This record gives sequence, structure tokens and C-alpha cells, in this order.
Amino acid sequence: TGSKCWFNPPHREILDRPLVTQASPWHNSQITDALREWESQVRPLLRSLTGFWSTLGAILSVFYSSWGLIYAGWGQPNRAIWYLNRGIRLNPKSAKLHYQRGSLIIVLGQPERAIRDFSEAIRLDPKLVDAYSSRGLIYTLLGRHEEAQRDVDQAVRLGADRAVLERQIVDTKRGR
Repeated sequence: TGSKCWFNPPHREILDRPLVTQASPWHNSQITDALREWESQVRPLLRSLTGFWSTLGAILSVFYSSWGLIYAGWGQPNRAIWYLNRGIRLNPKSAKLHYQRGSLIIVLGQPERAIRDFSEAIRLDPKLVDAYSSRGLIYTLLGRHEEAQRDVDQAVRLGADRAVLERQIVDTKRGR
């Protein structure tokens, strides 16, 4: 009996147990039992660490997202995308980060890449109205009017104002 600590290592007798005895050639069951005992001690620790790292990743992704938006506001889209890429790497399931990066990629003149980000944002959060609206505008710019109309219709079903979206589409077509 030793002092209790936050992680109880396998009992000393398990570690000291001979894996090969004189009476039998090799006891796989003894190895398996020792590994199972050790695993039962380590698994809660690994779960805790996994939870900690995923929480830390989410927190850091907010940091990177914030700096990305700051750099976007300062007119530095490449640096902003660098920060958003790091945020996405830490939190790849964030629809908002994919949407933000897609919005910046439009500024760089890469519509197909922006469509991929908007599509990923929609896949992650099918109720993200802004992603449908933005993707619809890009489809309009590319002359893909059927896809644009589908996205506008979906955005309206989710609560967007049809008149505003159609005005944006008309303005987009004129600016072409």
C-alpha cells in the first residue's frame, strides 16, 4: 500500500509477476492480464488528456479566428487566411471558421476554393444561412444560376430575406 495519487500505476506485483514460469513454456494469458490491468489504469488518464487537448484546441482556434478577422479588417487577407488555417487545423469541425475563410478567399479571387469552404461549412452546419447566401452569390458570378437559385431558396427557407438576396444577386451580375 503506497500513497494514493491522481494516477494509480499498475500494482507492483503485476509488474513483477514473471511472464514465463519454470512449469510452463509461455503464458500469454499472464501477459494479457497484465496488459489489461495496466490499460484499465491508463485509459481514464488518456480520456482526460484527450478531453483537455480538444478543449485547448477549441480555445486556440478562437484565438486564431480572432486574429484572422483582425488582419482581414486591416486589409491583409493572406495573413488573415494563415490564422484561419491554423484555427481550422485545431478545430476542423467549426462551420464558422470555414465560412470566414471562404469569405476571405473570395477577396483573393479564388471562387472555386471559396465554394469548397462554404460547402464544408454547410456540411458541418446545414443551418448556416450566410454560407448558403455567399455560395449562391459565387455561383451567380460563375454563371451557375441553377445552383445559385438552390442556395438562395435554401437561405430563404432558413430565414434570409429573399428581396435582399435577390438585390445582391442583381448587383453581383451588374458588377461582373
